[in-house]
Amino acid sequence: MKNILTFWVRYQLFWLLFFSLSRAAFLLYHLDRTAPIATQLLGRAFLHGLRLDVSVAAGLTLLPTLLLAGAALVPGRLVRPLLAVYTAGLLLLISLLSVADLELYNAWEFRIDSTFLKYVNTPDLMLASAKSTPLLRLGGLLVAWVLGPLLAYRWLLHPLAARSGAPAPPAAELPRLLLGLALAAGAAAGLAAGLAPLFFSRLFVVVAFLAVLGALVLVAAYWRTRPPLVLRPLGGGLLLAALLLLLMRGSFAQNGALRQSSAYFCNVPFANHLALNVGWNFCDSWSRKSYARQNPYLFFAPDTARRQVRSLYQRAAAAAPPRLLRTSRPNVLFIVWESFTAKCVEPLGGVPGVTPRFAALCREGILFDHLYASSDQSDKGMVALLSGFPAQPTTSIMEIPGKSRQLPVLCQDVERAGYRTKFYLGSNLNFTNMRSYVSSFQEVVDENAFSRHERNAEWGVHDHVVFDYVLRDINRQSRASAQPFFRAMFTISSHPPFDVPMPTVFAGTDDDSRFKNSLYYTDKSLGDFIARAKRQPWWENTLVVILADHGLPLLPYQNQAQNYHIPMLWLGGALARHDTVVHTVCSQVDVAATVLSQLNLPTQAYPWSNDIFRPRAARFAYFATSSDGFGFVAPNRQFVFDNHQRRVIWRQGAVVAADVAQAQAYEQLSVQEYLDK
Repeated sequence: MKNILTFWVRYQLFWLLFFSLSRAAFLLYHLDRTAPIATQLLGRAFLHGLRLDVSVAAGLTLLPTLLLAGAALVPGRLVRPLLAVYTAGLLLLISLLSVADLELYNAWEFRIDSTFLKYVNTPDLMLASAKSTPLLRLGGLLVAWVLGPLLAYRWLLHPLAARSGAPAPPAAELPRLLLGLALAAGAAAGLAAGLAPLFFSRLFVVVAFLAVLGALVLVAAYWRTRPPLVLRPLGGGLLLAALLLLLMRGSFAQNGALRQSSAYFCNVPFANHLALNVGWNFCDSWSRKSYARQNPYLFFAPDTARRQVRSLYQRAAAAAPPRLLRTSRPNVLFIVWESFTAKCVEPLGGVPGVTPRFAALCREGILFDHLYASSDQSDKGMVALLSGFPAQPTTSIMEIPGKSRQLPVLCQDVERAGYRTKFYLGSNLNFTNMRSYVSSFQEVVDENAFSRHERNAEWGVHDHVVFDYVLRDINRQSRASAQPFFRAMFTISSHPPFDVPMPTVFAGTDDDSRFKNSLYYTDKSLGDFIARAKRQPWWENTLVVILADHGLPLLPYQNQAQNYHIPMLWLGGALARHDTVVHTVCSQVDVAATVLSQLNLPTQAYPWSNDIFRPRAARFAYFATSSDGFGFVAPNRQFVFDNHQRRVIWRQGAVVAADVAQAQAYEQLSVQEYLDK
């Protein structure tokens, strides 16, 4: 029993030290982010992160505790290798998450969670994205991250495990031993199966306790030949396991279960993120990713939430919106530009010289200078654009075909109006179940439409090759038929690792420089495409809509809302206005209703989408953050709300309580609709 208790204490201390060192490594890796942060806050992050560290350490100690509690049943020569393999496997998994988190944080600005699992079904794209990461450096860190703790385990804990266990049993007793172990394994499996849905309730503690008790009693019942040797470690192990269950939950109080916000302690995002435990954060986000069947964002009673949201969509009594097109049935071409942030568009105050062709085109069409993306991921941006449906913070409706097929889609509405529809992507359509979503187009073109030598980009086909294909395809079909077309093209070259087939324009190997080079390349490809398209007969009857799928947290920014600020430009011979700037605050979800309205088509199927040109009660944009929060932008104010802390973590302008309430209601109802589909 003494060995069990000593191992129990040391094993948890081992993991707590490992988590603290991992937190220190994360801090050192991102030391450049700490300049404006008080040293005291960084120190407090280690203290406030202990609650989650203790929870994870307790969870990792549970199985070894049960194994040692039944040590009298297990031959001593088995205990040591079992614990060593178990510990090594956990170290490898958690270290992989921790090392990946170092670089992913630069791109996402939130700690690693289950979001990256969307890449599992497309390993080629996962490897392509990894090309821009310092793999050699991260590989060295991974080796150190695993080997160092393993050596510490061998020195501190391995000898204790070696002294546990029973002598090898006689051959006649082996069937009874195997039966007892099978019963224990079955009870443990049942406990694991019940872990996810019950973890955040007191019921979890009770059920888990009874499961452990039942397993140990059954084992004891089937090993009656040596009860004194069995019951003493079983009883002690049972008490220790019960204590671990309580430590895992954090409290026995009804509302005392640990949350991500349990580690948050200030209004500085990086300091709060530093306090998080990578393993806990990943498991927590994975268990909550689909929201199960319960809405986690219940701020108001349903009727109150509906009234709040209705006030954002009330129409003002006024004239019909202005007509911006010379015809009601123009061709429509959407060009969705990967990660096209307003921070790189000079007319929007962005870095000069990154997208000069687009900047010049702004004087030829209608520029929307206060448009905000619905989220920070491509799949959510596509749904917002084509279906006018808001993004959810930690899940994506595109990834669940049973839900996404219930959404309205622009291509289906225009098809009913006589259009021929087609979608182009020079990459793998299986990513985030995009193939299922875009199957609503009559024709779909992906990387398989291109020759092998054309598929030489990390993510598939370089943008200039796809632009050439689109131009040839439109020319061919326009000559064959006078039927109006609706096309959507999605670029890929400005996605990490930002590999582009052109000489470097912005010197440097850092992500910011590589990103600017990729935008410059796509900008040149777009400019060449537009120049050639203008010479085609179909141009005079075509509306071209250029906008981003989302922004990107690269390049310097003054506030979080800037990462969601994206440009939108309307071009084409079908436009009745040129050299115009629309200053209205609007959202990516508003594009669907706005385009349909200009085509004189009904918009009732898009209740979340506002016609940008129709007078209404509120001018606003809502966006969801993948770190589980949302932002709200209005003409003279904006803020970001964190769902973990249940409070506003950044604001600018005259933000009032009514603004926060409206945005909370918006999140609540949009997520509820997602759940109901």
